[in-house]
Amino acid sequence: MRIGHNPSKAKGSPAYKPARVGIATLTYVPALEGYFREALDVIDVHLASLRATLDHDCDLHVFDNGSCPEVVDYLEDQWRAGLIDWLSLSHHNLGKNGALNWIFAAMPNEFIAYSDSDVFYRNGWLEASLKIFDSFKCAGMVSAQPVFFDFLRGQGTTAEQIEAAGDGLSVTTIKPRSEIVDEYCDGISASEDLRRKFREQELQVAVNESAGERAVTTATDMQFILSKEVVSKLVPLPIAGALTAKDAIDIPLGIEQLGYWLLSTIEPLVWHMGNSLAGDQIPEVDQLRDHLHPKQPEESAPAQRTDFKSKMKSSLSKTIRRSPSIKRNVERMYGGLFSLLYEEQHEPQSNDKHPQD
Repeated sequence: MRIGHNPSKAKGSPAYKPARVGIATLTYVPALEGYFREALDVIDVHLASLRATLDHDCDLHVFDNGSCPEVVDYLEDQWRAGLIDWLSLSHHNLGKNGALNWIFAAMPNEFIAYSDSDVFYRNGWLEASLKIFDSFKCAGMVSAQPVFFDFLRGQGTTAEQIEAAGDGLSVTTIKPRSEIVDEYCDGISASEDLRRKFREQELQVAVNESAGERAVTTATDMQFILSKEVVSKLVPLPIAGALTAKDAIDIPLGIEQLGYWLLSTIEPLVWHMGNSLAGDQIPEVDQLRDHLHPKQPEESAPAQRTDFKSKMKSSLSKTIRRSPSIKRNVERMYGGLFSLLYEEQHEPQSNDKHPQD
């Protein structure tokens, strides 16, 4: 039975008022091994960069898609510290679109910004994105990075829609700066052939002369902002599998079919870190890592690793890299083991993957 009266009712506790912008990120780390061995460090930098770039209130929602206990513990610590507003934990991998259906249905904000958990944010990304919404009335999906890869495979219609709209809008082409191209290629580990192609490529750009605003006429599923109005028309998203090339284009394709435009900033205000913080990184990543985890004095000089295990690992790694046939066989073995250990669905998957996945 009930004893006494609920004090919340007596005092008329106010309901939470959501911020104008809600930000969502999706995590999936089945084990801190192999491909995912640095995933926790990547997520840590991802969330820290996000917090460091927000000058005003935003709600943060993290949806975990069935990660290992270590990642769940980390996210719960972040939530307890007040660094995450809403934390959703799933025992099952719902697939990217499956998780997005939950995220989009749950978040009450006027704008919902999404990114994968391996994205690094730079100052001004949110302001620049919202300015594009203000300047282009039919903007439906806005990314904070110019996109070179046509993941709609020639099906995109945004440029044509803008040219037909008139009203002081036009479409032109620009040659992006070489450093922007190189940074994009580094973020997706582009091959040399793909790098050469992107260096020669021009970007289609929408122009609003009266607003003095320009935007590239495409967007990326890696990071984007949608308005709640668009989200309500878009969901539920179809689910083809845990992570497929088809899922990657469902949102941008759906946006254009609804008559809205895909747009992105001309300057790269986010960066795709991938699954490792080793190797070439943009300077901001290393600076933020040093701030998060300052090196102790004894760590300032690299330790000399001369043990037998380290030598064998280095020798084996070089052998694999230098032999294409051995490398292919190792990759096939790794893919088979990963599927056996972590994939819940065993249906054949398409090999046609988005380069940023």
